[in-house]
Amino acid sequence: MKLIALSVFLMTVVFGTGCVIVVDGTDDSPDAHWIGSYDSDSDARRESNDLLARKVSERLAQETNFDVEDISVSASNKVITLHGRLYDVASLEQAVHIAGDVDGVERVVSRITLDVRGS
Repeated sequence: MKLIALSVFLMTVVFGTGCVIVVDGTDDSPDAHWIGSYDSDSDARRESNDLLARKVSERLAQETNFDVEDISVSASNKVITLHGRLYDVASLEQAVHIAGDVDGVERVVSRITLDVRGS
């Protein structure tokens, strides 16, 4: 009966760029796989985006004359995106203007559908 000695190793390498490579296999045939990337700033960036989106949502709730439940707000890298449905041009302009006036917002993208038939 032959005993086959199998040497298995698992090694994780993290590069400065955030790239993660896992090497798994035998001494004779290691198998390397890229399993993803990690950005150490991603948690802080996500929190910053969430905070900015909340600020815009709060301002819209305080300063508009339409139902803000019809509008959702997302943020990414100081860019606010508004999604939803409104029923007149004045409300659309008001939403974009208010979002753009919030500290920290550099640009506003409107994905708001204007339903001119009414509610």
